[in-house]
Amino acid sequence: MRREWLKMSDGTDLYIRIWESENPKATVQLVHGMAEHAGRYERFAQILNNSGYTVIANDHRGHGETGKRKQSLGDFPSKGGWNRVVKDLEEVRDFLEKECKSDAVYLIGHSMGSFLSRSLIAEAGERYRGVILSGTAGDPGVMGRLGQGLAAILMPFVAEKPNELMDRLSFGSYNRTFEPNRTAFDWLSRDTEEVDQYIQDPLCGFVCTTRFYRDLLGGLLAVNSKENMERIPKKLPICLMSGEQDPVGEFGKGIQALADKYKEEKLPVSMQLFSGARHEILNEINRDEVMDAMIDWMNRHEK
Repeated sequence: MRREWLKMSDGTDLYIRIWESENPKATVQLVHGMAEHAGRYERFAQILNNSGYTVIANDHRGHGETGKRKQSLGDFPSKGGWNRVVKDLEEVRDFLEKECKSDAVYLIGHSMGSFLSRSLIAEAGERYRGVILSGTAGDPGVMGRLGQGLAAILMPFVAEKPNELMDRLSFGSYNRTFEPNRTAFDWLSRDTEEVDQYIQDPLCGFVCTTRFYRDLLGGLLAVNSKENMERIPKKLPICLMSGEQDPVGEFGKGIQALADKYKEEKLPVSMQLFSGARHEILNEINRDEVMDAMIDWMNRHEK
């Protein structure tokens, strides 16, 4: 694995990891989720390498080594916010084209990374051969709009402060399904070792700022809008993959609703729910099944 810092167009340095395959048939751009980092995808990246895929992943602003260097864990930039983080992903794609000579690129986004990916494909979907959205979500409804409104009200007072209230409102209900709870993060996976590693990782599980929540909820509302979906290229293959017991995807209901919306827009979408799996399907007890399914899907689109 190669690690380096990549300078963005606004001067910010982004921490990236590159796992190179010896004889790559294509490249995968991985987009990690909220309150985690790209290093958690090491196992999956190595399996992708063995299957002929080079992998690149960056730590978003406010996350991982990028956020650690700027002492901004859990925060998004004051200027640009969501759109700036999406722009970063497009600039990582530029890097792939210029430095790695990668033309065939797949996009795999997990959770918040899937929301960012959905924004990205509305802007630059023609640059990808296919997209896998893991642990994504449908429209957040009334609660999402109320949350965004609350964040906007709080912005003048606590924009850069970790917001425990928003954290509880956003994630407090997720663990209830899995009571009695062993930890506050049981909803992530049935694999207790994976959950414990997440809890012990200083670059995971932090509480995000008011500004971050404003941008996250705004981004989630935007990617679920008809306007966003209309801008996705009609020939771009999209695969929705989620745990059957993932509260983020409303236990499959939100995933089905999103698939139906994509079909209304005549987008080539497929969907797969994994039995018993929770939110982090790549860290689940049936992760081998999940990884095989993702690789099989990409292989089919290589033919």
